[in-house]
Amino acid sequence: MTLHVAIALLGGGTGKSTTAVNLGHALALQGRNTLIVDTDRQSTDAVFLGQEPDAGLSRWLGSRLMGLDASLSEQITTSGRMFLDLLPDSQETDKLQKMLVAAETPVTWLRSQVSASADVFEQYDFVLWDTSPAGRLLDIVLFLADLVILPTPADIKGQASLADTLQILPPSVTRIILPTRVQPRQSVPAAFLGGFTEDYADSIFRVRGVPAFVPERAAVRTAQAMGRTIFEHDPFCDVAGVYAALAGAVAHMAGKGAEVDMMELMEVTV
Repeated sequence: MTLHVAIALLGGGTGKSTTAVNLGHALALQGRNTLIVDTDRQSTDAVFLGQEPDAGLSRWLGSRLMGLDASLSEQITTSGRMFLDLLPDSQETDKLQKMLVAAETPVTWLRSQVSASADVFEQYDFVLWDTSPAGRLLDIVLFLADLVILPTPADIKGQASLADTLQILPPSVTRIILPTRVQPRQSVPAAFLGGFTEDYADSIFRVRGVPAFVPERAAVRTAQAMGRTIFEHDPFCDVAGVYAALAGAVAHMAGKGAEVDMMELMEVTV
């Protein structure tokens, strides 16, 4: 059964694409067929994977909105890595967002399109939806997701974005809060992490029972500039360890099914 994972937080620059690319590769390195779907106009996932941007998602969904039977499989490209594919997008996403609004699409519309293309999506163990910072496309992805990962910078802006995003999440969806861009030696991020742990104890990402976060490292930016994941650029970096642990937790959830206890999921040992 395919697990649809939305990587979401209102606003830009929170680490959504970094999470999508590195989590996707971590799952692929486990031998799990994984598809990353880029729903943002900046085409960041393609760039971070060393691929050319393309309007694949907009062509597929735009055609479906117009009543045409576009081939989804023709829009999916290989990432150049085993078990990891990409459904890219481009600035055409802006047009798609306007079309979705004009068509007054219900929040369940994307789910129906995924069901109609089940033969393609069921080839994958995981589909990671890297969401746009806002808009109708974000709304319909959230209502499709089985799991939402919320990459949250450990600062005031990040905390506000998290609170706003939680308000628009479907109440029943499972969520993981992943603190990002943390500079461990600074006292302010440490204070925010303490607040996250206290306020969102049931959903903060944990490894072996301890809250875990993505530290700010130059190696991540270097890898992105080179079109590589952190596992290709510096597999022994602590950032790689966090994403490997996150992949283990997500895979554990998929194996357990919908009845998995969230605290058990967060404390899985990898």
